[in-house]
Amino acid sequence: MVDAPTNAAEFMTSPLVQENLWIVGAVIIGAIGAQALWLTVDFFRRAAHENAQRARIAELLELRLAAARTHRAEQEKKSFSWAGWRKFEVKRREFADPSSQACSFYLAPHDGKPIPAFEPGQFLTFQLAIPGQAKPAVRCYSLSDSPRSDHYRVTIKRLPARGDAPPGLASNFFHDHIGEGDLVDVRAPSGRFFLDMTHDTPVVLLAAGVGITPVLCMLNAIVDSGSSRETWFLFGVRHGDEHIMREHLDRVAREHENVHLHVCYSNPRDGVDVRGTDYHHSGYVSTELLRELLPSSNYDFYMCGPPPMMDSLTEGLLEWGVPEERVHFEKFGPAPGKPKPKPDTSAKGPPVTFKKSGRTIPWDAAFEHVWDFAAANGVEIDSGCLEGNCGSCMTAILSGEVTYADEPSFPYEKGTCLTCSCVPNGPLELDA
Repeated sequence: MVDAPTNAAEFMTSPLVQENLWIVGAVIIGAIGAQALWLTVDFFRRAAHENAQRARIAELLELRLAAARTHRAEQEKKSFSWAGWRKFEVKRREFADPSSQACSFYLAPHDGKPIPAFEPGQFLTFQLAIPGQAKPAVRCYSLSDSPRSDHYRVTIKRLPARGDAPPGLASNFFHDHIGEGDLVDVRAPSGRFFLDMTHDTPVVLLAAGVGITPVLCMLNAIVDSGSSRETWFLFGVRHGDEHIMREHLDRVAREHENVHLHVCYSNPRDGVDVRGTDYHHSGYVSTELLRELLPSSNYDFYMCGPPPMMDSLTEGLLEWGVPEERVHFEKFGPAPGKPKPKPDTSAKGPPVTFKKSGRTIPWDAAFEHVWDFAAANGVEIDSGCLEGNCGSCMTAILSGEVTYADEPSFPYEKGTCLTCSCVPNGPLELDA
């Protein structure tokens, strides 16, 4: 039996302690290591917290700067904008397609004062005094280039006669009678179909024919801003003669790796249009093609073209699972072959009174808008775009109310309505 040590010195030199001294050392070293580890972790935790705080401060500062830049831009737009009509001079005009059916007009303010910037995709409204017409013609044409400080550009396609339909009044007047040095009356840029340049989310731009103009404006705004935003551009025409802005599109796709260009010819000419050189796909711009090309449906889609194309693409995208708020479109032109309703004397809708014309007619729900209903019944109301964009059809409401299926982009005055975009909500009396 081993005697117990009687003091600290004997305890430390006892065989029992000597044999287990390494355990004591290990415990001490472990404790020191644990403390060092905790200090290291705490250091990095504090550093990470401080870095996160600095990042949040930097992000907040950037948001404030962005808000200030946006506010300044908005103030500049307001200060440079104008009400009513303003004279612009055609500084240059040039054809944008091989067949010379689409022409670009470069417009500078005649008064030499600054012009406001605009959102890519918006349009200008023109008032044209066309010989032989009782009233000025009002038309809206999309801006086809990114914002410039000294001029605007619109690209207008000549609309030929088709079947019983006469040639386009305004488009042919532009082509045949508006030359360099001429003056035109223009309203400030407007429209709700535009690309939000404050975002950097990937986009798909879709167009057919002259519907290219607003989405071309969007494309140019992206590349001119230096953005690396992922951009898919799909453009459909019948054949090479209608290939608007071909050289420009090819150059943009070649010089910007974030831009993916795909051109579709629905009726390529044998021996003339070469697939892989002149165009990429046979057929139409379609949802099926988008499914083949895109890695996913996680994009914002902006499109402009004839109504059948828009309807087909919109329906297909929604079926693909694209949220409705990410599908943006602007239609142009009437649906081919769509018959206009005829007056129905047996209609049972609420009475619509046209005071100046001295007529009261029961509303017929077969009509989409009051303007169509009035025209079918021989009541004349001024018109322009017939899309709620120009305000030409604005008419005073003497009594009653109207309803809009889609809120028009033109800021109509209180107590008035845009007859091309509304229907009566009960008995209605108009100053028409």
